[in-house]
Amino acid sequence: MKIKYQIISAEKLLLLKFSGEWSLDDYKNSLDKFIHIEDLDTVNKVLSDFRSITTKSAVNQIKELAEIRQKIIKKKYVHVRIVNSPLTTGLAHLYHEELNVRGYLDNYCSTIERAINLLNLNMEAEEIDDLLHNLDNTL
Repeated sequence: MKIKYQIISAEKLLLLKFSGEWSLDDYKNSLDKFIHIEDLDTVNKVLSDFRSITTKSAVNQIKELAEIRQKIIKKKYVHVRIVNSPLTTGLAHLYHEELNVRGYLDNYCSTIERAINLLNLNMEAEEIDDLLHNLDNTL
């Protein structure tokens, strides 16, 4: 699994793009790197693009994923995932439910426009789409 990212300081936004086959080990490793990203303390919004990832192997990992996140990431922030398949949408919904029970502000949607609204961003969809296709950093 590959994870690319970029921080948009003006929006206090972290953009993440996941691609390839889902991997729990890669997710754990990325969270360990994630907490050491420079300027992460300024971020209070996260937009994750899950449209290029295969998530079949994550079906039985929802609770474990939430527990891992809770142990590693202490900061609360608004997180929105963009999804585009029935399986990814179902997994995002289950994860959303699990995280919300734990007090996280988590949501998912199928369009960049909806993500902009959920995150209250002052950016255009085309700008975010362009950024997601040209992210500078890899976790």
